[in-house]
Amino acid sequence: MCYENKSFRAAIILIYSGIDAMAALDIPCGQTVSGRNDFIKWCDRYLKFKSMEKITGTELYAARCGIIHTYSSESDFLKRENCRQIGYMDRSAMDVIYKPDIDETLVMVSVEALINAFFSAINEFLIEALSNSGRSRSLKKG
Repeated sequence: MCYENKSFRAAIILIYSGIDAMAALDIPCGQTVSGRNDFIKWCDRYLKFKSMEKITGTELYAARCGIIHTYSSESDFLKRENCRQIGYMDRSAMDVIYKPDIDETLVMVSVEALINAFFSAINEFLIEALSNSGRSRSLKKG
């Protein structure tokens, strides 16, 4: 709904919040809270774009920190990790655009592609989690 109403920043914030929630569902038994590493691990495992150019969980976490904490694409985590900054674009023929000859520190992601990748990631995660009886029990407790 945010995307359809061209509230792109709101859509992006909700997606990153959703990833936080999915990563929390994926924590090992006995771990009580999720954190940065869980978010990164979940993204690396499940969030895939239809693109040759890969975006890492670390880059997505840096983008998450930027949009949630500074309402921008920059964050302290981005600077510390020295990873590519994620910029956002509306619908595009390519999900991800990276042109290192122009700027090797920036990668552009279609908001629509981010939404699609997130929903596909949820599907893959839930199918995997619910087919694993140990994980299925931990999901049902929440």
